[in-house]
Amino acid sequence: MLVLKRKEGQWIEIIHRSGDVIRLRVYDIQAVAGSASRANLAFDDSARNFEIRRPERRVTTPRPAAAGDLAPPAPIVAEAVVEVEPESGAVPALLVPQPD
Repeated sequence: MLVLKRKEGQWIEIIHRSGDVIRLRVYDIQAVAGSASRANLAFDDSARNFEIRRPERRVTTPRPAAAGDLAPPAPIVAEAVVEVEPESGAVPALLVPQPD
């Protein structure tokens, strides 16, 4: 995140590595004790090279309705080698195959 301190009415030029330039102007700065400060930004983009996105306003996509014709997922089967003690029938340890 880049934080810039600017006074009201000042223009800022932001130049991307690609060479694209956008000019922003800060105006209508509102700072009130006890509440969040805010400022408005104006930008100069007459060629319409930039797209505005507002990450705080996430676009909600509709969730598809459940399809009744889909089969339920197949169960997952795991296999493991176990050692059983013949006298007690207990399973003392899970044996994990070791690389050769």
